[in-house]
Amino acid sequence: MTKQKNLPPNYIIQKNNLETNLHNFVTHVCNEKDGRYKSWEYCYDYFQKLFKKENPTGIDKNYAALILGFFLASWGMLRNSFLLNCTYTVHQKAIDILLEHKLLLTKKIIDNEYIEQFFGSKENDGLKQKLEKHYIVFKKRYQDPKTKNERITQVLVSKIIMGISGLVPAYDRYVVTGLRANGFCQTFNETSYKQLLDLYKKNKKQIKDLQTAKNYKKYPPMKILDIYLWEEGRKLEEKKKKEKRK
Repeated sequence: MTKQKNLPPNYIIQKNNLETNLHNFVTHVCNEKDGRYKSWEYCYDYFQKLFKKENPTGIDKNYAALILGFFLASWGMLRNSFLLNCTYTVHQKAIDILLEHKLLLTKKIIDNEYIEQFFGSKENDGLKQKLEKHYIVFKKRYQDPKTKNERITQVLVSKIIMGISGLVPAYDRYVVTGLRANGFCQTFNETSYKQLLDLYKKNKKQIKDLQTAKNYKKYPPMKILDIYLWEEGRKLEEKKKKEKRK
């Protein structure tokens, strides 16, 4: 069997594709105010207000953990996960970690100078590593004994950061499919983020125009790319399913 060659990254987003994908997601997926996908907006709005408070001692971390926990639950993170065996209190220490990085997490986009704060270095852990180290303790304690995987998935960590800041896509199945189809790295790491940063910069004008014209201003740039890639992946997987039925 011939090994499939990796595609070169495609940095050009067709305007119609971007607008259609956002319209489909917002209109058909997020249209219900009490629907599960609306959870991102509630979670994002709550944490953005929280991070802008000057006095962290007045923060109700218990309530913040509930907000984060419910967002993750409604976005499918209890499915086949150790989190199904936990209560919301597993997120309390994560709130402390997120508050340590609150200045970073209120930005609209993370440029190269801040990437180390996200992904760390040989000397220091970044936000990603800190969250992984926090949750691995609970995974080892609460996961199914038959499960041999002791790593924290990139879906969990990226979904937490996406939920509270919109600064990265959530590396779930559809987004990963969308990344693969466009020749991008599918691992939540510095390489992938730099590719997405380039993708944003090369399509910055149409993203900003769309934010203003179509009232998508509440979505940070990486959240818009998350929706775009999620829709690309969803359409590709649905197409494959239809082809198999023939």
